[in-house]
Amino acid sequence: MDPRSIPIELTKPFEIRLKQGKYTKIFSSDLVRCSELAHYIQGNLLPELRVKEDFRLREISFGLWEGKTYKEISEMDEWKEDYKKFIEEFPRHPAPQAESNEEFKLRISSFIEEIRANANQDEEYLLVTHAGVIRQIASLVLGIDLSITFLMQLNYLSMNQFQFEKDFTSMLSWNENWNLGVG
Repeated sequence: MDPRSIPIELTKPFEIRLKQGKYTKIFSSDLVRCSELAHYIQGNLLPELRVKEDFRLREISFGLWEGKTYKEISEMDEWKEDYKKFIEEFPRHPAPQAESNEEFKLRISSFIEEIRANANQDEEYLLVTHAGVIRQIASLVLGIDLSITFLMQLNYLSMNQFQFEKDFTSMLSWNENWNLGVG
């Protein structure tokens, strides 16, 4: 991949913050948005590492709503009732033909359990993933309902730190915004 094809420009503070990490592995969603960013980071900032793409780090599937904005969905007659239930009963009512929150949670839990099983205090992993995945990880780590995490600000290209150990995981930071000013 041509590293210049990344659709954003990382700020110097963000790049410096990435280089300060003692990362031993990069995991990424296998979806283009994250995969391209992970490979850009690897190729330009952390060339000694390799990117391992993992489907479990994908954003939740929105089924028939995939690729549409909430505004578009809310204005379509065929989805008005589903949209209303989706908003009022979040996260218990998925989009039509979408992945349920329970399926999503199991997928993310599977990734976390694998990380825990291989936890080593000398390793630091960089995960390049989607907001929904980060919120689900926070929900699992903090033992709170996923809907609570939507009350917590989460900016695009923010850094969130979790410490995974064999029997315990904690959240070290949330929404570190090192990329201010990027459009």
